[in-house]
Amino acid sequence: MNLESAENPVLIFKECSFTFIKDRRNGTKIYAAEDGKSFLRFGPVNEINTELRFHKHLIEQKYPVPTIIKEGSWENGERYYLETSAGNEKFGILFRDNIAEHGSISDNAFREFISIIQQYLHAQQQSETGKQDWESVFIATHFDLLLNELPKEKEKIIAVWEKIKTDLANIPFVLCHGDFNPHNILPGGVIDFETTFNGPKGYDLVSAATNIEWFPLDGDYEMLAKYAFTSEQRRRLLDLQPEASKYRNALFILRAAWSVVRMHRVPKLRAWRYAKIQKLMDEYIAEK
Repeated sequence: MNLESAENPVLIFKECSFTFIKDRRNGTKIYAAEDGKSFLRFGPVNEINTELRFHKHLIEQKYPVPTIIKEGSWENGERYYLETSAGNEKFGILFRDNIAEHGSISDNAFREFISIIQQYLHAQQQSETGKQDWESVFIATHFDLLLNELPKEKEKIIAVWEKIKTDLANIPFVLCHGDFNPHNILPGGVIDFETTFNGPKGYDLVSAATNIEWFPLDGDYEMLAKYAFTSEQRRRLLDLQPEASKYRNALFILRAAWSVVRMHRVPKLRAWRYAKIQKLMDEYIAEK
């Protein structure tokens, strides 16, 4: 290994140049090949081995994920693995460009998006279980953080949580990505399985279909929505999984909690999302 620059590190690995992408919370690092065809991950042995085992499991279950090219020992007793790239453009970027150029998401881009999601859902089906672990869901969807950030709404949040568990009492649990949205879905597959958990079937699909709804279309906010699904496109997405369509409201609340917390760096957007989830919770509690 050789780092050419401390400010914008370029790593030379197997005579190829890799550019730094990010440090991760578990101590591992990610670099992208200069030619865009692969990604290099390296770090502590236990962390890389855990990632490798999980990645190989996803491949065995036929999830649409990058292929592992090579693995081995790294410097300083660490380990690495090299994986193929899932593509150059995330669907979130493709959709944004479609909107900018044509005013709508193209049929080709949307069909390709659905194709990857169908592959994902088919593989996810194999993880289905009747055992529900609501404690893990509470943490994974950030309901704990929501309680901390909105302490005055504790009674309402708990009431919403109890209603969600009741509404989803008979739904099977599956392996959930945790942040399944068009910025983690590419023409070559799905990436960033860093926050997986066992959760209600349909959660990932609702996340993919509604993630953009947590960005305002206009106004003086730090971030705005760069694309939007039509009502027909949203329906087609939710219809890919009966649970997503049938239990959309409960699953949407789970995604809502995940979406509104830890937003202190963008106070205007945070206030907008707080107001949105307050209204959403009131409407959900009022449902019969």
